[in-house]
Amino acid sequence: MRLGYTNVIRHPAGYLAWKREYPDLQVCEVRTQRLQPGQFFPPCLLTITDRDQDFPYLGLDQPSPNFLLADVRAEFVLLKYFGEQCSVCVQELPLYDRLFAMIQDDPGLARRLKMIGVAVGDSMDSVRRFRREHNVPYPLLADERQVMFESVGAGEIPLIYLVRIQPDARIKVVFYHEGHMPDLESFFARIQNAVRP
Repeated sequence: MRLGYTNVIRHPAGYLAWKREYPDLQVCEVRTQRLQPGQFFPPCLLTITDRDQDFPYLGLDQPSPNFLLADVRAEFVLLKYFGEQCSVCVQELPLYDRLFAMIQDDPGLARRLKMIGVAVGDSMDSVRRFRREHNVPYPLLADERQVMFESVGAGEIPLIYLVRIQPDARIKVVFYHEGHMPDLESFFARIQNAVRP
């Protein structure tokens, strides 16, 4: 039976040995503290909202709309947590559109870094509508039950995480920023410094 996962990792000694070897790797679950740089991002199952547009960008080709961050064909992923009802999030949409364009215009970044929006508390239908209304150029995912948001420690939105996909498919936090976006140029420079070898 095929479930559509392309990045299945099997441990030769089984699941329990895998849990002993990687004790910090956990299923997407509630955290009481903010996930910090150097820690590992929980393996949450994500669902794409616009397969035709987003699968080519993320490098996904499985039949299922479900994927893990480790399936993304890039070394880094910039996750932007937002909410449709968050006024700061909506006001800053043009800034993130410009940030996405700056990343796409930089050949070194464009192939190594992908950007994904995570709509905290919003349904799949409302995310599709929101994306159409605001013409958002990067993928938006629905986190209706706030599972992804709570797995990084919840808190305040907007929230940005830059993560790195390790060779063993674990996702390591590079940095995060909570709240209003700082100066766009300096934030872009911070991303460049973190991503460039």
